[in-house]
Amino acid sequence: MYYYFYQWAMALSMLVSIFVMLLAWKRRQVPGAAAMVALAGATFIWILGFHIETNTRTLEQQLFFNSIGYIGVWSVPVAWLIFAVHYTTGIRRVTWRLSLLIIIPLISIVLVWSNNWHHLMWSGEHLVTSGPFIVTARTYETLFWIAYAYAYILIFAGAVILMRRLFVGVPLYMGQAISLIVAIGLPVIWNVIFIFNLGSLPGKDFTPVMLSISGAVVILGVMRFKLLAAVPFARKLIIERLSEGVLALDMHHRLLEANAAALRIFGVNQNIIGKRADDLSPLSPVLTLLSQPPSDDVELTFNLSGEKRSYELDTAPMLDNNNRQLGWLVILHDITERKLVQQNLQDLYEREKALRQDLEDEIKKRTDFTRAIVHELMTPLTAIIASSELLLDKSADGILTELINNVQWSSLVLKNRISDLLDLSKGEMGMLHIRPDMINLADLLDQINKNMTPVIAKRKQTLRIEVPDLLPEVYADEDRLSQIIFNLIDNASKYSGDGESITLKASINNDAVVVSVQDTGFGISEEDQKLLFSPYARLADDKRRVGGIGLGLAISKMLIQLHGGQIWVESDKSKGSTFSFTLPIKHDS
Repeated sequence: MYYYFYQWAMALSMLVSIFVMLLAWKRRQVPGAAAMVALAGATFIWILGFHIETNTRTLEQQLFFNSIGYIGVWSVPVAWLIFAVHYTTGIRRVTWRLSLLIIIPLISIVLVWSNNWHHLMWSGEHLVTSGPFIVTARTYETLFWIAYAYAYILIFAGAVILMRRLFVGVPLYMGQAISLIVAIGLPVIWNVIFIFNLGSLPGKDFTPVMLSISGAVVILGVMRFKLLAAVPFARKLIIERLSEGVLALDMHHRLLEANAAALRIFGVNQNIIGKRADDLSPLSPVLTLLSQPPSDDVELTFNLSGEKRSYELDTAPMLDNNNRQLGWLVILHDITERKLVQQNLQDLYEREKALRQDLEDEIKKRTDFTRAIVHELMTPLTAIIASSELLLDKSADGILTELINNVQWSSLVLKNRISDLLDLSKGEMGMLHIRPDMINLADLLDQINKNMTPVIAKRKQTLRIEVPDLLPEVYADEDRLSQIIFNLIDNASKYSGDGESITLKASINNDAVVVSVQDTGFGISEEDQKLLFSPYARLADDKRRVGGIGLGLAISKMLIQLHGGQIWVESDKSKGSTFSFTLPIKHDS
């Protein structure tokens, strides 16, 4: 019964090895998969040789198939260690350093196959009966124990690599680690029991049977814990490829880990990992900051390849599952470019501030100059106007009266131009104000009509007024509103020919009153309309036919906007123009 159990167990172990090879081959693009194929293949050779040995009856046959089995025995540890390295680092090729691992196993295989000539691996081979089995008894020599110890060193090294990289607190990777450690641990433990004869079972090596269980555990790892699918080296690669420097220190300031960016920042290599940071002068600024209370604005400066760079330091405690601190995680963010941009923005702001101040000073100088000019001109001009009015009252001579009227009209025009200059200056400085009150717009328009009719008549033109019977009061500055309408009528008159008419109209449109001045004059092109409300803007026709400095419409626009209204023009070339503006109606609350 025991004999048949062993036979079936060996056959099942070979099937499991083949299945593991197929699973790994399907995932051959994953780091470690090729090594897993080699590991499963070596296990298959190990089981096959020992299984055939069990069914032979002569010493020569048993030694031959036993030697075949030892090809797998000495290959398994090498494949295991290569798998551990590839799976945890992402390497897909066998480096020259890893290739050196195969030297001792190759020598051991050669020594096993040539043992009949030198007996350096074992001696005293003879057949004995152990339970239902006929087995080869032997005495192991020193070189065998050396090869045996080397094999276990490789197995132990692979286990340490997996435990170090996979036991990182992530359940998926911990499950992978446990399945792999169990898979390699079962046959190792049983092999030790067999080699040192620690059990009372028949003297037949059951290690290959344990390998079938190991294969089942590997299959479980593939299915349950995404073995050969979710590879752990990605965690390390993510850290390695971060542009930020990352350090991990324990509570005794021993450096546990440092990524490539951190090593580059501090100008050191990987040899510092595992050393106390207190003994490493490049890390002294970090230790100084760790000993201080946490701060949100911690910066360090380093010379990196001869270039001065700034870093922002973030620190966080590393805690275990019981919330006990195990050490510190330190992250250095490169903020050199950000600081450079901030400095450039600050420089630009200071420059803009200085330019703005210079501009305000120049505007103030111009305003002060304009006020001074206005004052110097208005003083004698006021006297001229007053004197002309006095002379006009006392004069009976027709020629003298006409002369006085011309002087008075010219003086009034000049006074308006000077006032326009002062208003424009105030508007540019934000000092132009209005004093609104409730006014009767119909009465104001009627008064303007009476005042302007004589002026229009001198130009052989007519002024008509069209106002609805019920025109609501508006909230406006009466003097400024008169100034706006005067400017519009004066412009309409200047740009109209003899015998033409000008119409002053008012209407109600929703919550606003619309005041319009319409002429039948020269008209304005669409291109020129864009310039009308800009200071000092003059049209081509304007320069030939009329005077003025182009401020009336610009000031009118400023004043209308101060009233909360809008101003615009509608015109066709040679068909006249209509200038309109709105005044909001103030409703009683």
